[in-house]
Amino acid sequence: MRGMDNLTFLSVDTETSGLSLKDDRILQYGFAMFVRGVCAEVSTYDIKQEVVNNAVDVNCITDDRIANGHSPYDVALLLNMVLRKPPRRIVCYNASFDLNFIGAEFQRLGFGYDFSKVTIVDPLVIHRRFHPFQKARLKDACLRYNIQNISEHDAGSDARAAGELYVAMHGRYGQLRNVYSNDMLRGWHNTWSVGFQEWCTRKGIQFDPADFEWPYRKEYECWESPEVKLSLPLW
Repeated sequence: MRGMDNLTFLSVDTETSGLSLKDDRILQYGFAMFVRGVCAEVSTYDIKQEVVNNAVDVNCITDDRIANGHSPYDVALLLNMVLRKPPRRIVCYNASFDLNFIGAEFQRLGFGYDFSKVTIVDPLVIHRRFHPFQKARLKDACLRYNIQNISEHDAGSDARAAGELYVAMHGRYGQLRNVYSNDMLRGWHNTWSVGFQEWCTRKGIQFDPADFEWPYRKEYECWESPEVKLSLPLW
């Protein structure tokens, strides 16, 4: 029964205009709700933004498409409120990328939050733990586990694929059937990151150690602000 509880979660993905937490913005959110291992609903929200999409060759999100998108405030607030609801468990592939962008957006918009109270499952960390030295893009991991991603780099489709990937991993590895925590996955991530940083040092590749903090940079762990009210339906 406890193992099945681990399979009720919200899977989250974002598409952004680039890699800069300061200058780029979230252009698309994807949410996939899983109940006891079954995907119950998938939602994709395009976001109307003024910034240049420097990643258009990757995400194919055009200015014309997001011109009719949702308000950044409304969808970020929707996610902010959903994360306050039980079971407070989210799946996010390469969590540090998406959660840093989400945390930056929450802070920019003035929403209070506390990621430390959310159980975060990152299938990328699990993939690196059990398949070291293998290609680890979402596309590669899905191929390994026979997960179909209908529309790669569509945030809703990627969120569903990440959720289905985790369900498949949960069924295969005994460690994931018991109680698990952010500390367990953080330990797996740190084991990988130490080796990767040593490799970068040997190759003379410069890096910021903060980029290897998981599942988010410390400055995005929490943010205090007055509580805001949600006008959109939760689901």
